[in-house]
Amino acid sequence: MANPLMRFLGGTSGSSMPGPLGNMAQILQQFQQFRAAFKGDPKQQVEMLRKSGQMSDAQYQQLEAMAKQIMPFLK
Repeated sequence: MANPLMRFLGGTSGSSMPGPLGNMAQILQQFQQFRAAFKGDPKQQVEMLRKSGQMSDAQYQQLEAMAKQIMPFLK
């Protein structure tokens, strides 16, 4: 998938989220790289993906759950 946000999330395969310690260091490193390369307003980008149909409600809910999981590590 060409979308960098969806590549970061692992595409649309619906794979289970990693355990709390499993790949967290790797995920955080990938997120930092993604954040450094990302341009624009994240909320606006997600809304554009939803409105265009490139992101389903299920994908949005998965994104939201993952964001809540990693936020404590980013503060």
